Amino acid sequence: MNQAFYPESPESMPDDFMATLRRPGDAMLVEGVYTLAALHHLVQCLQATLFDGQVGMFVISSCSVGQDWHELFSLARLEQHSLLILIDQAMPDQSFLLCMLGVHGSVVVYGSEQEQRDATGQPHMFKLSWNFTPSAVDDTLNVIEQHLILADDNQLDQLQAARSAFPLYQPDMDRVVRLFSELLAFAAQQEFAQATAYANLLARLHWFEDQTRMMVHDIRGPLHNLLASFKAMLSQKLAPSVQHELLHVGYESALFLENMLDTMMDALRLEAGKFALNYEALAIAWLVQAVCEPFEVSTRTDLPGLRRVVADKLPMLMADRRLLERILNNLIDNAIKFTPPSGEVTISAYLSDNQEAIEISVTDTGRGITPEAQPHIFTRFYQTREKDRGRGVGLGLYFCRVAVEAHGGTIRFSSTPGAGSTFVVVLPLMKSSGAGVDDSPITDVI
Repeated sequence: MNQAFYPESPESMPDDFMATLRRPGDAMLVEGVYTLAALHHLVQCLQATLFDGQVGMFVISSCSVGQDWHELFSLARLEQHSLLILIDQAMPDQSFLLCMLGVHGSVVVYGSEQEQRDATGQPHMFKLSWNFTPSAVDDTLNVIEQHLILADDNQLDQLQAARSAFPLYQPDMDRVVRLFSELLAFAAQQEFAQATAYANLLARLHWFEDQTRMMVHDIRGPLHNLLASFKAMLSQKLAPSVQHELLHVGYESALFLENMLDTMMDALRLEAGKFALNYEALAIAWLVQAVCEPFEVSTRTDLPGLRRVVADKLPMLMADRRLLERILNNLIDNAIKFTPPSGEVTISAYLSDNQEAIEISVTDTGRGITPEAQPHIFTRFYQTREKDRGRGVGLGLYFCRVAVEAHGGTIRFSSTPGAGSTFVVVLPLMKSSGAGVDDSPITDVI
């Protein structure tokens, strides 16, 4: 059959029909507040309990159009040949009445929407009363019949014929026990899911609070230097050399802030897939030299030695030059920062074993990374030690990871505390980059 009828309703059914559902001392009456997901699950469990894969009948009366209930009750899952009767605009506002008659028993469910609604305006909480007692189902159907007498005799005949096909009786206790067991299991799953979601949300909020405090701390230092430099220049007559030094401090502070904000915003855009990469063919030897030269020409004596080795005849690499330079700058800067003057930092570039990627490694002989810090090293804002707070904001390696992944590559590392670390960037070769370039090995030591 699988029929649906939508009779015209001249007026709503009387409000006192709830007296037929709520009977004092009725052990088969269940009442509670249900989420939309729990309501879906309840209807499906009742259908399985009463129909058991066989023919059944749904009678739904509501204050809204019939089509809404296909989604609300998942009626698309109705067994074939089941009868569906939808009676529109026959209930008080924001309420519905559902009767289910099957070969293993019957039930009546009354529900009303609660005030809470989701972002789409759909209700997500319902106050329900449902009852297996045959007399409650029979009295409810009688109320519906009285309503149909005023509407359409044909629909009344259809309902009466359907009622005669499904005698009313209470489902056996084994089925009821199984039903409540399924409902309790679902409720436990929902409670666990909500508790887990709440715990994750709370941890996320705490994480954001920590990151906010860290950002404020990291911004305050260079901002203070910048303002102090300007204040000194405005309030005092200083020698040109002192003015130049203060301007340099202000410039470096402003540059630090700009770099921090650019790195953060670019990393977020890369992670969200909203950063457009500007691919171009790059010669690896030239790229490594361009990145290393600013470090090599430094006159500072407190820096470790810097060595670069690039294999010859490497194929051209298709990549975003600006991003790749920033990746290598971050890795080299980190290596130099945590390596003593007596140590060494080595930058190498070579073809991968499978000949399908370029690998660029940065190796240092510094203090290394502790085992407890290693799982978090690419996490945004993570810093290995509290005393490193003045050395950066923990964005560099996070940026390297998302920038490498945006190229379809990977980044890995190995580290031994007290002996140093090696970071390896693996960037895949595109098919169009097969032409070799005669890059001679370059070895510079400072």
